Amino acid sequence: MPSIHSDGSLIPIDLVVHDFKPDNGQGRYLIELVRRLSDRCRFRVLANTFPEVAVPGAEMIPIPANRRRYLFTIPTFLFAVERELRRRSSGQRALVHAQGFSCWGADMATVHICNAARWRTLPAEERHGRRFARMISQVERAFYSQRRLRHLITMSHRLQQEVASHYGWKRPVTVIPHGTDGALFRPLENDEERRVLRRHLGVPDHAWLWLFMGEAIKGLDVTLAALPEFPEARLVVISRSDSERYRRRAEELGVADRLIYRGFDAQPERVHRVADVFAYPTQYESFGMVVAEAMASGVPVVVGREAGVAELIEDGINGLLVSPDDVGAMVSRMRILASDRARGREMGRAARKTILRHSWDACAEATYAVYHQVWDEIERARSAAASKTTP
Repeated sequence: MPSIHSDGSLIPIDLVVHDFKPDNGQGRYLIELVRRLSDRCRFRVLANTFPEVAVPGAEMIPIPANRRRYLFTIPTFLFAVERELRRRSSGQRALVHAQGFSCWGADMATVHICNAARWRTLPAEERHGRRFARMISQVERAFYSQRRLRHLITMSHRLQQEVASHYGWKRPVTVIPHGTDGALFRPLENDEERRVLRRHLGVPDHAWLWLFMGEAIKGLDVTLAALPEFPEARLVVISRSDSERYRRRAEELGVADRLIYRGFDAQPERVHRVADVFAYPTQYESFGMVVAEAMASGVPVVVGREAGVAELIEDGINGLLVSPDDVGAMVSRMRILASDRARGREMGRAARKTILRHSWDACAEATYAVYHQVWDEIERARSAAASKTTP
């Protein structure tokens, strides 16, 4: 792999994303790429929000957007981005790398979700979510049909198939799983660290600690419903989702005293580290960064088999797969871990070994290969167009 472009110059990249922040999945993905590729690429980041501390190697271009409602955010951000990109096109051309449907006129895009597939998995009571995802899927279809878009990156083969099936994408795709920081997300070092972290969470030392992290719609109902079968278990939930519905359900199930709903945690690595099992029986997930981080922490995972990250899991070897929305299946999987804690620890060790192969360094190198390929295509097309206009 060449360290720079073939003519000795850095590849100019315009990264387009709504939020370039480490607490946002898309933002964290791009921050990790910039940190590793700024010696080979010249990055501009077009975003509405940025971290408080600048990321070295990236020029920050603020893009205004109305953030009162997501329906306002999309068109106002799109309009402002296109205005900036048109201004840029009058000067030096750059490779435009969009994060999903974040701008028109992208040369390549990383697909983080397929709304045409997602809306069908949302429960009937999620009426607003279903309507929104269905509406956005029509716009996504138009986005993936534009002629300029040359190449997609997806985090899983499942997501690749969804974009082909629902949007008719037939051009090149490269599957690159999200990276994971194996130094930050690591197993416990000793019993003292375990005691300190458990006190922080308010979990007794003797308890069997289940962890659920992410949007509650991604399997919290099923996880909570399995909890009564395991009196020794405590369930810690790290989620921005509204907790009231789940607290009421815990009362109905008689497990309210064993549910610890903490909201967002700015240091998820500490919570992962102290968990005995990570539960994520989601029906839809394009990848599942939180699962990968649990695996890196050496925690056995119980994951919905429809999740993109499930492609990295050998059932019974480095994790357990479960059918979504099946409480009985969730209980049976948890019983495997409850009856043989040593086997669970072995799964956790195997999970970490698996996920360390998918580091942020590996993700960045694979992405750079796509940048190099697409930029070569752009330059060849530009040279061909210039030769036609030359007398």
